Amino acid sequence: MPPDLERTYTLSGFADAAIELLGRAPVKPVATDFRGGIVRDNPAVNKRIAENTALGRAGLPEDLGPIIASFLSEENGWVNAQRIEVAEGVAI
Repeated sequence: MPPDLERTYTLSGFADAAIELLGRAPVKPVATDFRGGIVRDNPAVNKRIAENTALGRAGLPEDLGPIIASFLSEENGWVNAQRIEVAEGVAI
């Protein structure tokens, strides 16, 4: 079974229990401890990412916090079982 179809069948079981599922896609170029802190701690990597993002810089943890918080708000109550990518506009 293709992964997306398998995920759909797996997630459908949560609806009966009224469980909402939202997933933030894997973090792209964010200056955190992820992957050993390479984006945060390696100036060359950080510069390369900055040159390839719409915002002209690598993401910061404080960029993601409000997005994660919005997933939990009542305003997003109708949105569930979605994969939402937060990638700072890499290579657009």
